[in-house]
Amino acid sequence: MKSTLIMGCLATLLLAACSSEKSAVQNAIDKDLSTHPVCVHFGDNKVTFPWQFGGDLHSNSILVVLEKEGLIHMTVKDQPFAVPTAAVSTYYGKLTTLDITPKGHEKNVWDPEKGFCIGNRKVASVEKWTAPTASDGVQTTVVDYTWRVDDLPFGIDRSDFPDLPGMGKPKSAHAELRKMNEGWDVMQNDAY
Repeated sequence: MKSTLIMGCLATLLLAACSSEKSAVQNAIDKDLSTHPVCVHFGDNKVTFPWQFGGDLHSNSILVVLEKEGLIHMTVKDQPFAVPTAAVSTYYGKLTTLDITPKGHEKNVWDPEKGFCIGNRKVASVEKWTAPTASDGVQTTVVDYTWRVDDLPFGIDRSDFPDLPGMGKPKSAHAELRKMNEGWDVMQNDAY
């Protein structure tokens, strides 16, 4: 009877330790993911609206939904326009003009640092991780997890983005972490 009780206590302690470690790993990955929101950006984002560029952006699901919500407006025309950096100075094709609507300005749809953002990646589940191993005195682990897009702004809905990874079912990813004095820290993450 006593050995069964001891084994039960040990199992409970191991589960609690694993749960705590899993939570710490998840928190570290979430912290890393929060620095990489899901956005559409344009190079260095130093643009002035209305902004014109070659091509038709109606294939970009983020911009299409922002337009559907009345936050931006895009017009596309077939016309020639100059391309200052190209060997041929005139390009014939689609010209898109993108502008932010008053509603978009009111909701701060454009972030000069990040672009047009529609949410953040968050860990959906930690699937498995390797036993921490020491390398050069630092413990490391590799974690397989899934993520999904969360914190959707502007009243937009997941169903508006059927093809965007992480909007429907969670997306698989893996990350490499190292143990620091303040806890786990992400060294590499393939989610973004």
